Amino acid sequence: MDRKRNDENRPTEGDLAQAALGGPKGHPSLPAAPLTRREKEQMPPIEDPGHVA
Repeated sequence: MDRKRNDENRPTEGDLAQAALGGPKGHPSLPAAPLTRREKEQMPPIEDPGHVA
């Protein structure tokens, strides 16, 4: 069996990841990525108006 010829038809790891996620990174039809725990901790509460002086 010719290994090079066999590998040409196989999907790459990137192809498999895109298929699992639904499309390429940053595609407008994909939902936003969920926040990590650290990102959630860093987000100020909505009630906090920020610096107003």
